[in-house]
Amino acid sequence: MDNFTPLTPETPSAPPQQKRNISPFIAATLAIAIVVWIASGIFFPHKSDSITSSQENEIDKSHSQTVRATAMSAKPYTKTITLYGRTEPSRQLDLKAETNGKIIAIPLKEGSFTYKGDVILRLEKRDKILRVAEAEAAVVRAEITYSASKQLTSRGFQAEVKLAASRASLEEARARLILAKIDLENTEIRSPFDGILERINVEIGDLVGPGVRVGKGADSDGSTLATIIDRTPLIVAGHVAERDITAIYPGLEGTAQLLDGNTATGTIRYVSSLADPITRTFRVELEIPNDDRSLTAGATASFSLPTSTQMAYNISSSSLALNNEGSLGVKLINNGTLSTNKDIIEGQVAFYPVTIFDTGTDKMWVTSLPEDIYLITLGQAFTGEGQTVKGKLLTTPPISSQEKASIEYSDSESDLDNSPSPTPEENTHQEKL
Repeated sequence: MDNFTPLTPETPSAPPQQKRNISPFIAATLAIAIVVWIASGIFFPHKSDSITSSQENEIDKSHSQTVRATAMSAKPYTKTITLYGRTEPSRQLDLKAETNGKIIAIPLKEGSFTYKGDVILRLEKRDKILRVAEAEAAVVRAEITYSASKQLTSRGFQAEVKLAASRASLEEARARLILAKIDLENTEIRSPFDGILERINVEIGDLVGPGVRVGKGADSDGSTLATIIDRTPLIVAGHVAERDITAIYPGLEGTAQLLDGNTATGTIRYVSSLADPITRTFRVELEIPNDDRSLTAGATASFSLPTSTQMAYNISSSSLALNNEGSLGVKLINNGTLSTNKDIIEGQVAFYPVTIFDTGTDKMWVTSLPEDIYLITLGQAFTGEGQTVKGKLLTTPPISSQEKASIEYSDSESDLDNSPSPTPEENTHQEKL
């Protein structure tokens, strides 16, 4: 009894070879199941996966998406070209000496108004008066000589050659007298037209003459004695780019704007036919009235010139879109039907290429559109051509070419709160767009 050992039942165990064969069997089974599952997807596709892209487009187009739109009508718009430049006098003349002499008088002051014929500068005349007297005496002597020669020739006591020589001497004496008188007249430098004595470059006592430099001469050779300008009318000069030069011509009306707030209307008086070799622009001059001489020359100014008028639409640049070919245009709602309250237009999306007629600071004018349109202004990036959409409008009176209604759409975000949430198919379509 002391050596009794309790018996413990032994658990039967699988043979070792059988344990090693279980894992490969499971792996093979799983591999076969995966291959069968993949093959079933290839040879027996699911019904939803077999929908073609054209059918998908039909689904998208049939779904009514909510966008914002505005009813618009074409309006006449005149395109203008704005040029920047400065005001200039219509005439400016530099007075120079035509004879030698000393300045003895300056009757007018700088900035004073001068009439045509007024003396601006006066030179001494003493030697000029003596030369005139000498020329007059020479004429008298030549006349006596010619008269005696004429009598002798008529009596046959003198040859015709002598008579011709005395006649030539008389004409020469008369010519010298005329030149002496002109030289005397040139001692008084006068104003050639009504204007402003803008600048005087000499002082009393200065010696002047043709080509002689003076102390304050501002021109290239320094021989200008004084400068006179005419500001009636006034000129506004600017330069236009070569792409716009064909639209500007003499006689075209324009409006000038000055920095001091003054505006004036005038006409183009000059258009250059030769471009500047550096800037490739053409000089243009607008002539504006200035009878009271209130407008000054040399001031910064700009002027606007109307070029052409077309029926156009004023739209925001955010309303533009691109089609699949990369053309720039807008998306409209065609074949639309207004709701009872006339605040919703339902129709199909259509893309229209546009031509940019003119641009502004935040909007632009475009053409090449029908006369009356429903323009999609918000959500056009998520729509495709032919898709049915609902355009929410602030107010929508019937649009016609007679009424010319132009309606702005609401900017309130609450207008789109009731729009249906996009489905997964819509999201996929929007990503493709």
